[in-house]
This record gives sequence, structure tokens and C-alpha cells, in this order.
Amino acid sequence: EKSLTYTTPPLETDLEITGHPVAHLWVTSTADDGDFFVYLEEIDERGRSTYISEGVLRASHRATAEAPWNTLGLPFHRSFETDITPLPGGAPVELVFDLQPTSNIFDAGHRLRITVNGADVDSFQTPKLDPPPTVSIYRSARHPSHILLPVIPAQ
Repeated sequence: EKSLTYTTPPLETDLEITGHPVAHLWVTSTADDGDFFVYLEEIDERGRSTYISEGVLRASHRATAEAPWNTLGLPFHRSFETDITPLPGGAPVELVFDLQPTSNIFDAGHRLRITVNGADVDSFQTPKLDPPPTVSIYRSARHPSHILLPVIPAQ
């Protein structure tokens, strides 16, 4: 009820995803910070969900930098004090972060589900904001929120 969820139609063929999915979220918030969680799940024919991977980024830590090692093209967030920037009031900003690496074959007939959330009380300490902020995620040509999935072509 408190998440933004996207579920694909049933897959026509098996689909292999191997690597780090990468989230690109264009957001605004009435708060100057917030946590953003993205989950990847597999949904079977009976509607049962299987957790595959997740990623999280605190919006104020969104600045990316050149890593001192090979990140394999993944976004790198130093989170130095000088990098931390509040969300600008009303102006969309892009959050780019990777999910945990995975290797999964999504079976034909199953669905992929992406869920975006602002808290995960079971595994992360998100500051409670009072009043709760209004968060918007943009999905337009100008602000194209999306998830890049590392799909391995079928043999």
C-alpha cells in the first residue's frame, strides 16, 4: 500500500538477469532528504513473490564520483561530507544507484516486479519525518526514471 510497484505481463520465454541492476529515479520531495529503496522480485503463476535483489540510496548522498578502482561501470557514491547535498525544493533530481548483484533465470509465465519504497523498517534505519513528506517519482521523456537490467541473451 505504501510502495510504487510495477509488474510486467507474464514472460513469453525464460529471461536471465545476471549482474547489477541499476536504478535511475528522478524525484522531488517536500523534505530535504529521504531514503529510496528499489526491490526486484519474481512473481510466479500463483502470484507468490520471490525476492531477487535490492538497492538503496539516501538522496543527500546522490553525488557520483570517479572511484579509485574499477567499478565495472556502476555508480560510485563517495558520501564524503563535501558531497552531501539536500534535495532542492521542487526541482527534480536524478538518483542513480545499483542493486545487489544477482543471477536469476525468470521462468516463462512468471513476471518481474520492481518496487520503490521510502523505508524498510526490517533492515534499515530511516529517520521518521513528521509530517511525512510528499515524494514524487517522475516518468517522462524529460525525467525518464527507469531500471537497467543486465539481461543475458538466450543461447
